[in-house]
Amino acid sequence: MINMGKIPISQSEAEQRSLTRGIKLVGKFNGILKECEFECPICQNKFKTIARYIFDGKKKKCNNCHSFLYNQQTAEEKSLQVGVKLLGQFNGVETKSLFKCPKCNDEFLEMPIKIWCKQITCCKLCRNTWKLTQKEVKKKFLRKNIILIGRFININIPTEFLCQNCNKIYISKPIDIWNSRNLHCKIKKTAYNRKNIIGQKFNKLLVLEYSHTKGKIVYYLCLCDCGNKHITSGILIRFGKTKSCGHCNPPVVGEKYGHLEIIKVKPSKGIGFRVEYKCKCGNIIECKFTRVKNKKISSCGNCRYYKNGLHTSSVNQRVHKLIGGIHNYKIKEKRYSIDIAIVRQKYKFAIELDSWFWHGHKIEKDEKRYKYLIELGWKVIVVRFGNISQNKIEEISRKIQIEFNNLSNSKNLIAYITFEDWGVGRTYGEVYESSQK
Repeated sequence: MINMGKIPISQSEAEQRSLTRGIKLVGKFNGILKECEFECPICQNKFKTIARYIFDGKKKKCNNCHSFLYNQQTAEEKSLQVGVKLLGQFNGVETKSLFKCPKCNDEFLEMPIKIWCKQITCCKLCRNTWKLTQKEVKKKFLRKNIILIGRFININIPTEFLCQNCNKIYISKPIDIWNSRNLHCKIKKTAYNRKNIIGQKFNKLLVLEYSHTKGKIVYYLCLCDCGNKHITSGILIRFGKTKSCGHCNPPVVGEKYGHLEIIKVKPSKGIGFRVEYKCKCGNIIECKFTRVKNKKISSCGNCRYYKNGLHTSSVNQRVHKLIGGIHNYKIKEKRYSIDIAIVRQKYKFAIELDSWFWHGHKIEKDEKRYKYLIELGWKVIVVRFGNISQNKIEEISRKIQIEFNNLSNSKNLIAYITFEDWGVGRTYGEVYESSQK
């Protein structure tokens, strides 16, 4: 006898325990918590596993045939519990065996696992239903929105049913209801989730009538407190996700929400409104009113790089902080804009900050624009540079201040401030042409 802790088990006792689980102990029993050799009764495969897993029922499958550890006797008992008789030899759960129907005595081949798990519940010849619990039968009828009142004996024996849509009792064969032949109200299979909510009020919506069904979702026609009619799904109404028609409180032009001001209101096809907003920086955006009202959006999102409605660079912003003036000043005559516009000593100064990457390929166009600004009475200061740094920004602002004094005391109309790195590297035009090839 081998003593393993508190449970002393002999070799003969271990063999008996393994046989009760439908498996044979072949090797020597070394203990409950140690590996022992067992043999599968179906495929005669020998494998090693801990003895306790077999005794407690944790090990239920063979490593070779992947079948439950059933022998001929246990398989016959299991099939009789379901209501079918096993005639042939049991070779495994997933291999077909010969069964016999208890009513028509028809013999057929089927996998035991499908019969035991009730995937197949009746004979194909006589439609005789094998043992089904009353709960399993009621669940099948509830899917069709019908309640079983009478006693279920067989698929072909009529019994009493209650229709949940019209609350009427009628008699029918269960097989006709399962195959959707006799549903009394003749409702579609997809609309069994419909609930009677007509006449009920949810928040601001009063349900008037049934509209249509799309898939398995039922839609209703509702009347809002504001007088508008709206079609929405019953699930959204009942769970409070749709509370109104969405057009009760329209936004007013001129209202401000954070940095945004309403310019134009557009009615959307669904719920809510689409609104055009003007940001403090001058940029115009369009989005849903609910996003702004719920404070998910408070600006255009590009205020840092937009000044006076036009895109600007970080260099222009840093120079503007040191010099002052108007950022992105617009000229209406030809839709031009000046980077920084300043008025000093009765003169209008236009400061243009041109980098080599963005302006190196369009110098001729820029010269025409400068001439046009001079004709309108502006004095132009052009700053040309390549790479930028913080020291260079301070130097740019210092040189611009010097040019203010030079242009105001002379008859010159344009001044150029050119740095050494102007003309070094590639321009935007060259990069674009190379990408197109």
